[in-house]
Amino acid sequence: MDVPHRHEHAMDRATFLGLPEGVDLVSVTPSPSGVLLVDVVSRRVAGSCPGCGARSERVHSSYARTVADAPCADRQVTMRWRVHKFRCSNSRCSQQILTERFPTH
Repeated sequence: MDVPHRHEHAMDRATFLGLPEGVDLVSVTPSPSGVLLVDVVSRRVAGSCPGCGARSERVHSSYARTVADAPCADRQVTMRWRVHKFRCSNSRCSQQILTERFPTH
């Protein structure tokens, strides 16, 4: 009888955390204060303008967004998201800069 290797049934950590498509888990680190710091990064190459709906691949900049999440195993969790800002590709749109949007649960 073949015994499956332990990793054959392992779930991807990003999937386990419920991260949306296009977001990768970078690290999980306990802070000195006991807070669990979860760093994630977007690997999306485009965003959609909320003003006109145009798709843009013109990256303006990136920044870290910090979100406090529900406790896990009695530890406070803070997620740090590295996300992009894009320039709207529609020259007539009043929304010149747009920030990546992610689904909420």
